[in-house]
Amino acid sequence: MKAGENAVVFNYLTGKFNKGVYSEGYHLRLPVITTPIIFETRTRYMEETSNTANRDLQNIDFQIRVLYKPDQSKLADIASEIGSNYAEKLLSPIVKEVAKTIIAQYSAQQLVSNRDQVSRDIKGALRERLINFNILLDEVTLTHISFSKEFERSVEEKQIAQQNAERAKYLVQKSNEIKKTTIINADRDSKTIELMGQAMNNSPSYLTLKKIETAQEIATILAGSRNQVLLNSEQLLMNVLRPE
Repeated sequence: MKAGENAVVFNYLTGKFNKGVYSEGYHLRLPVITTPIIFETRTRYMEETSNTANRDLQNIDFQIRVLYKPDQSKLADIASEIGSNYAEKLLSPIVKEVAKTIIAQYSAQQLVSNRDQVSRDIKGALRERLINFNILLDEVTLTHISFSKEFERSVEEKQIAQQNAERAKYLVQKSNEIKKTTIINADRDSKTIELMGQAMNNSPSYLTLKKIETAQEIATILAGSRNQVLLNSEQLLMNVLRPE
């Protein structure tokens, strides 16, 4: 036998399997009287594809991968009850049946966002079913899920609508912030004008100081210009009268 293979021997005289399991290597047997049934006992994988309806009654196409192996201590039972082709005869239909049953319990959104949990639920249900047939599970993974074109289109349209709604919400918030800023600036300017008016009424020197500051600003600007400009006192705001 090759590496990773084990066998049980059926005895035609007794009508039963001999005790014990034979591992890889060379073994003697009685021709005609006995025949070996060889199993691959290393972990193997199976991929099954099928379709079903979920909780939302949406048509779901799915693919599932199962890593399995036979219970080496129960090879004689498997051979007598199912046969060495147990995977094709038993495992394939049970995997599809259990996967459909579990998927039917989930909504479309849950299938997309909680795929790992769906895989764990399928694995748990499969393990309970297959342990009665002496088949051990290593891993179960839901590798692919797809929905009908109509449903995928509706999901895409919903996502676009949500994005547009979020953008509209952002624009409204931005408009409100601009409005608040404008009001604050207007209040500040109004307060500044009011304070300047009060200062001009209360202090004659304030107006004189402003005249000087304005004249200095104008002079600084013109100093950087190549053109020669003559300004009178009115243009320099030096003739601004203090309010009575």
